[in-house]
Amino acid sequence: MPDPAVVPPTRIVLAAAAVLAAVLLPVAPAAAEPPGKPACPETSPQLAGKHFQPGEEVGDVTCANLRGAVLDGVDLTQADFTGADLQGASLRGADLTQADLTGADLRGAHLDDADLTQADLSGSDARGASFRGADLGQADLVGADLREADFITASVIQADFTDADLRGAQTWWTLSIQAGVSGTKVDLFDPRTPQAGWLYMLAGLAVLVRTVVRRKGGGSTTGTVMSAVGFLFIGGFTWVFGWMLFAMQFVTVLVPLLVGAALVAAAGVVRQLRPSRDPEPFLVVPPLTR
Repeated sequence: MPDPAVVPPTRIVLAAAAVLAAVLLPVAPAAAEPPGKPACPETSPQLAGKHFQPGEEVGDVTCANLRGAVLDGVDLTQADFTGADLQGASLRGADLTQADLTGADLRGAHLDDADLTQADLSGSDARGASFRGADLGQADLVGADLREADFITASVIQADFTDADLRGAQTWWTLSIQAGVSGTKVDLFDPRTPQAGWLYMLAGLAVLVRTVVRRKGGGSTTGTVMSAVGFLFIGGFTWVFGWMLFAMQFVTVLVPLLVGAALVAAAGVVRQLRPSRDPEPFLVVPPLTR
């Protein structure tokens, strides 16, 4: 009769996995609904194609028609672009610190090297917009449509991309320390938005291939489970530290991590199904005879 005081190893492993899941997969609070396009008056400023010079006052631009306008290098600090139409507009090097671009139409706009520190772009449509070299530190992009946008060399430190759509966006060399990416949409298989989740799947596949090639037998169920849980522990810690430094590359992690752990477990099952045998000697020395 088994000793009731002794806990089976399998139960210990399962308990450890449950604790890991509770630590790494906390229940996230429901995100606030991003604001939609604000209601604009029947008449709004018509500034389409206008060329603003640095130092020039832009006036009231709420819901303004600024299609194709040029505002390069203009000081737009705390400017209110709520609901403005900025399709194809050029704001290269502009100072948009704490500017309000809620619900603005930024499709195809050029914001290269612009300062968007603490700017509010929530609910904006920035499909195909260029943010190359721009500073979006602590910017609010909740629910923004950023498909096909260009963030190469941009800084999005502590920016909030909650529920934003980044599918097809270019995020190579983007500085994204502690950016919020809860609910952010990306395509795992799109090289324009590289995801570190691939590394977990490749690591698990490497373990499985190595096990198959070596043809090594033996193993136990406990060993298989322990290997998978150990993989989850290591992957979980790299996930946390990776998000702190490269949040944009750690948007889609959970599914690839679980796939990698499943591949590691499959390698353990392969070892269990093979008969254990002593390794063949590398060199057979014949006995000495007189």
